[in-house]
Amino acid sequence: MSLEKLRSLAERGDPSAQYNLGVWFADISDDPEATKHAMLWWEKAAAQGHNQAQYNLGHCHYEGEMVNPDGVQAAKWFRLAAEGGMPQAQFALALLYHQGCLVEQDMEKALHWYLEASRQGFPQAIFNLADIHSQEGVHYDSVNAFKLFYIALVFGDENAKTRLEELVPKMTLEQIDQGQQAAQAVLATAQRVS
Repeated sequence: MSLEKLRSLAERGDPSAQYNLGVWFADISDDPEATKHAMLWWEKAAAQGHNQAQYNLGHCHYEGEMVNPDGVQAAKWFRLAAEGGMPQAQFALALLYHQGCLVEQDMEKALHWYLEASRQGFPQAIFNLADIHSQEGVHYDSVNAFKLFYIALVFGDENAKTRLEELVPKMTLEQIDQGQQAAQAVLATAQRVS
């Protein structure tokens, strides 16, 4: 599609065209004016519920790309994309709250969004959720941690193997069996998201 056709569709309110026009402007990273246009078109698409545009805006505000870092704006845009069902945004929002980077740390919100991304098979969310449950403290749950590390390992996360090896000596045989059964039940219906 020509740039003129893309611009025409974007100006008529097509959210996919607005998003793609934003991508086109973002690729001209040396031009400050292009950066403004990229953000403008992504904001227009995001306002219409375009999840990838929302995610891109969240990412820009989180990383300080094209704009100054802003946790409130990052959380806002990630949340909109996350609520739209985008697992990458769910993970990014969980990580934002987990790390307490640019926003106040909130483990309950982090757990919620890691769980949402995990339910869609997002590997990093599965691992991070398992990690939280494997740490001593209020969220400690060795059976759940085992289940999640096991799933992460099946999905190819080699770090999960090491974490399982560290966790198993702290568990009873009954807990290990419960964790394996729970993991296998999930894996019977699970799909992995890259």
